[in-house]
Amino acid sequence: MTSFPQLRHPLIDDALDLAARWCEGHIIYEAPALAHAVKVVVTLCDFIPNAPGELVAAVFLHDAPSFVPDGVDLDSVLTRVVGPDVTRTVRALERVHAASVANADPADPWTLQASVADMLVDIDSVLRRSAFTTDPATFWERHAPFVERLGYLRAYCDQARPHLPSNMAGLFRALVILAADSTTDYRQSVARNSL
Repeated sequence: MTSFPQLRHPLIDDALDLAARWCEGHIIYEAPALAHAVKVVVTLCDFIPNAPGELVAAVFLHDAPSFVPDGVDLDSVLTRVVGPDVTRTVRALERVHAASVANADPADPWTLQASVADMLVDIDSVLRRSAFTTDPATFWERHAPFVERLGYLRAYCDQARPHLPSNMAGLFRALVILAADSTTDYRQSVARNSL
């Protein structure tokens, strides 16, 4: 792992333990879910080097609502093990994941920073894999939900940009533009076929 100072925060071990248990057996973008969580933490810490330990803990656990076993009271466990601030941020990130209308709330900088770090990892992962495909049409068809979410990502990027470190905002914008450019042929084909 990295040597970021916030990873020595007392909550991190507990958050990582919960994330490892709940991510086990789950895959995100063709990789183990825990590896995805670690990439998002590293991305966050690259851009927010002094991120509070509670925020880092929340990022390790950001997919917990999708992976927590049935019968587990997520809010109760998170609040007891890693505290109410982590629980609030995990639930806020869940709302960002589920949103169909962009709402990059500058009043909640933790959720804004964590959600953008997650989006950066997601977009980069999809674009890297698309670069190696020999059949772009089939690849983008399999990733249609990602393509359909590009409008949302563009709006979220525009709303979030003034409230992020400039290098983070710049990379977010560049990846969204690259994703839109990479999917142009597929989107035009879908539009033609729907006429």
